[in-house]
Amino acid sequence: MIGETVKYYIEEMKPDLELARAELENTFRDGQQLATQYSEAQWLWTPVPGVWSAAGCLEHLNQTNREYISAIRRVVESADAERSTSGEFRYGLLERWFVKSLEPPVRIKLKAPEVFAPAATKSRETSMAEWQRIHLELLALVEGSEPFHLARNKVTSPVSHHIRFSLGIVFPLIAAHNRRHLYQARQLAARAPSSAAASP
Repeated sequence: MIGETVKYYIEEMKPDLELARAELENTFRDGQQLATQYSEAQWLWTPVPGVWSAAGCLEHLNQTNREYISAIRRVVESADAERSTSGEFRYGLLERWFVKSLEPPVRIKLKAPEVFAPAATKSRETSMAEWQRIHLELLALVEGSEPFHLARNKVTSPVSHHIRFSLGIVFPLIAAHNRRHLYQARQLAARAPSSAAASP
């Protein structure tokens, strides 16, 4: 399990963080499975220019998660972060709705903000190495959030300083966003022409 490679793996955490840890471990495994399930041609196939391939979806997730890691780190490393030993937290209706709206299958299509746009497509090996590194860092941040109040500490969105999410919501948000684009990537790869599917 990916968490086993984190040496300071915490056995018991706040319930919301336990759930977040499980969700992120699951999206890590789903991404790994996706990368090995399809041929290189399927991985890179796109129906029309400008539409992401499965590879582009993974790069978008890597880029988005890198930005959120920086935003979360600013909170948990802040001397002003509020601490709490409570295990129960209430989150805002709007932020809970936003997380739910990200789940696949996609019902509401959103244009990715420029800050989350995927960089040039990298090799599958490079993308997946980054996928693993990012998930290990996210899991470390989940565990690092244990001492803090998960509702009162806010993570500023990389998109705008006017958008802020509770610390306890941002990890489920990342997991839901991962599931959204892994679903998209799988649909794209599966739609690739038979000639692409047969490519080595």
